[in-house]
Amino acid sequence: MKERQLISLLLVAAFATGIFGGCEDLAVEPEPEHYNMYVAALDWIDGTATDPLYILDAESMDVIDTIPQVGSLRDLEVSPDGKWLYAYVHRGSPGSHFPLYDSLRCIDVQKKQVAWAIPSGLSTSITILDNGKLILRRWSQFRDEPGGQDLIDASTGTVLKTLPVLPWCCEGPETGTKVAATLDVKARPGASRIVALDVVSGEQSGSLILPPRSGYELRTAYVRLHPDRETVLLMAGIEQDFAWAMIGNLRTGTVESEQWIPSLWGEGAFSSDGQWAVFSDTDNNLRSVNLQTHEFVGTTPARGGAVRFVGTSQSVISAGRPDYWSTDPIYQVDLLSSTVTQRKELPLPEPLIGAFCVGRRP
Repeated sequence: MKERQLISLLLVAAFATGIFGGCEDLAVEPEPEHYNMYVAALDWIDGTATDPLYILDAESMDVIDTIPQVGSLRDLEVSPDGKWLYAYVHRGSPGSHFPLYDSLRCIDVQKKQVAWAIPSGLSTSITILDNGKLILRRWSQFRDEPGGQDLIDASTGTVLKTLPVLPWCCEGPETGTKVAATLDVKARPGASRIVALDVVSGEQSGSLILPPRSGYELRTAYVRLHPDRETVLLMAGIEQDFAWAMIGNLRTGTVESEQWIPSLWGEGAFSSDGQWAVFSDTDNNLRSVNLQTHEFVGTTPARGGAVRFVGTSQSVISAGRPDYWSTDPIYQVDLLSSTVTQRKELPLPEPLIGAFCVGRRP
């Protein structure tokens, strides 16, 4: 009897060792993350767009789903977990260029339902902050004339704080509460000073004042703050043929790289690992910058006003916003080879794209 018990114990021990001792060899690799792309139409005249909000696989660019009856969109962002879309929906009065009623809406991606909606101002732009907890909302009559800005609770749509018009905020990393912001320089009329601004505490850090060109002060049209909270990408100039894409440093107050661009009406993005930056251009090419060397390393013939990285430094999506009179397709670009790998056209009316964004698949 004792011998049988001993043999049983030895067999159990051997079995356990075989299973648990081999776990290192049988380690399961995590599932790769998948990303969705969300694209919607803009009807800037009367806001009666009936096209659905298209959901595409960001890798294949195939349409995998739609959200109906969202309306005419001017800006669109997705939460870090991919569960919520925040959309500025433009509603206009027939025959007028001025909106009758605009709103900021939170949409449940999986349920395809509006969780909350609040009235919003003309030309609203949205930035997701604090790991998806906050929304920085900015609106203006024109791109370079701010009208108002505030902080919103992303879960309820409650306005938590109204921010002063100056400093005028722009984009920042979604992992914190700091964004790039611009201030007037009293000693130099027309000049702007760029800082990192904590929109919760109001604390400012760093400073970058662009040197004048040919006697002219450069106005910043677009600024984005890097996750390191000191590097910024910006587009600045006087007019369309007198403009530059730049990488600057708020800690040293210097411009580290620059390149002439034919259009101010684009935007920029940083890769998730912080190694690359891209600048979009509605009139010409997509430009990429290696942030380790501060060199512009390539241009790709992919027109578009909006640009987003897809998970890594290599894949970039560029789309037509804000060039409202264009029906250009959506481009997928391999950044390392500076080549267009895919292009996609959707059955949207002119103009093609009002808003688009890329985020994790929920």
